[in-house]
Amino acid sequence: MLALKQVKAKRPAWLRTKLTNAANFKQTATLLKKLKLATVCQEAACPNISNCFARGYATFLLLGEVCTRNCLFCQIKKGEPQPPVKAEPERLATAVKRLNLKRVVL
Repeated sequence: MLALKQVKAKRPAWLRTKLTNAANFKQTATLLKKLKLATVCQEAACPNISNCFARGYATFLLLGEVCTRNCLFCQIKKGEPQPPVKAEPERLATAVKRLNLKRVVL
């Protein structure tokens, strides 16, 4: 019996985007990591992350890096969310203010 080798397909050229503002992207990613906040952008490996972060948009995942839904197209880990962290709302507010976000989705 032949073992099937799992091959990770590359994203097609029309789906790939160029990093529009590397400084904003790095600043946003660093701050989110420091504040221990998860975003759909990062967890779902969104190809538009640099565009959104550069434009001041972010979609936050509450209660950690796990989603309770089971969308077949999404790369976010599925399962039970983590218990609430008392400081999460304050950390989220800090991120929104420091990044001067124009739009926030929770």
